[in-house]
Amino acid sequence: VQIQKDAFFANWLRPSKEAFYLPYAERRREFSEQLAQLDEFVRQEGLGQIEPTACVVTYVNHIEFGGFEEIGRTLARLLTCWTNETSDDWLPDPDNANVKLGFPMPEQAGRLNVALMPVVQRGNKKHMLRLDLTARRTVNPPEIARALEEIDLGMNGSCEGLPR
Repeated sequence: VQIQKDAFFANWLRPSKEAFYLPYAERRREFSEQLAQLDEFVRQEGLGQIEPTACVVTYVNHIEFGGFEEIGRTLARLLTCWTNETSDDWLPDPDNANVKLGFPMPEQAGRLNVALMPVVQRGNKKHMLRLDLTARRTVNPPEIARALEEIDLGMNGSCEGLPR
């Protein structure tokens, strides 16, 4: 947990390389409890009350693939908007790619940003694709309960169809 003057952050980290990530429901419960503790502290100290105005959820997924020579086919499988076709077949499949997409959320309540980039794992030098999904949403009214609802919407919307 990290607390700043205008922000409250909580990371969703894997405890060890051998362990699995906590399911979202468990991590969300922990986050909610930590936020409630902060809210109680702020109130007890007479500092006012927490009024969240925005929330951000980032989901990071590392996806195995066969190497950079297969990145075009892998992108076509992962991103339905990617066709990897040329008009005359003169170019071969790409051997590297970085993709950034941004989508407005319904009712202009926020944005979903998608970034996909090739990475190499430190330990075993295995080629992977890192898929980052970041949902940014406004919180209105500025209440903790509403912020938690927006976090749920951001998590569910950005991760639909992905392994968790």
